[in-house]
Amino acid sequence: MLCWRRLATASGRGAFSLSEMRIRGAMKSFHAARNANSPTVISPGFTAGSSTRRSAPELDPGILQLNGRLYLLGSFYNGSQPMFIRPLSNPWTASGTRRVLSTPTYSWETVGGAVNEGAEVLQRGGKTFIVYSASHCSTPDYKLGMLTYNGGDPLDSASWVKSPNPVSASHCSTPNANGVYGPGHNGFFKSPDGTEDWIVYHANSSASGGCDMNRSTRAQKFTWNADGTPNFGTPVALGVPLTSPSGEQAD
Repeated sequence: MLCWRRLATASGRGAFSLSEMRIRGAMKSFHAARNANSPTVISPGFTAGSSTRRSAPELDPGILQLNGRLYLLGSFYNGSQPMFIRPLSNPWTASGTRRVLSTPTYSWETVGGAVNEGAEVLQRGGKTFIVYSASHCSTPDYKLGMLTYNGGDPLDSASWVKSPNPVSASHCSTPNANGVYGPGHNGFFKSPDGTEDWIVYHANSSASGGCDMNRSTRAQKFTWNADGTPNFGTPVALGVPLTSPSGEQAD
């Protein structure tokens, strides 16, 4: 199991604390909406033709760019909550039907509900990963899982290998490390000088924090394993000073 590993605290370039962190730059939020009599609309500005309409609403969209093609990633409800993939002819137009990419089947994906959601793409060194959130967000067991592309048609689930264990977990060797519960629903960004990789996610500071305004947005640097897979480290407790992203200008 890949568990979180502690990161170093602040030194050098200046520090910030997760409890008072400011995320610089734009962070976009996309929301999917659908009903039986209208085309798919994913704001802002996404409209899919009627040939791609399906009955279940879609949420948490993300974009995969692979082998010169674009794909829409997302989640929908069909009794459980699997992830889907569908082709795009351009960034705002769907060109094919939805296909199931990943179904929550492992025990760590089904705590409080069978959920795979919030797909985010991570690419480095010719490798493509989809990092997603598993289990229900109202539980302290909300966590990150990962798919790895192994070649072939990206629309075929057989072209992806699911890691058998979470890449973040609250039940690793140190349960709920540093008082961080349910770390998930992540994104990625580079430091201003392009030398560092960072993960941004939300989490709770108590097991009963739930899936509401008790959650807070957090970010920290991550590294890479020798096999080319990401190592997201240990989620840092609120109030712990961290070194600012490399290349960030002091106020």
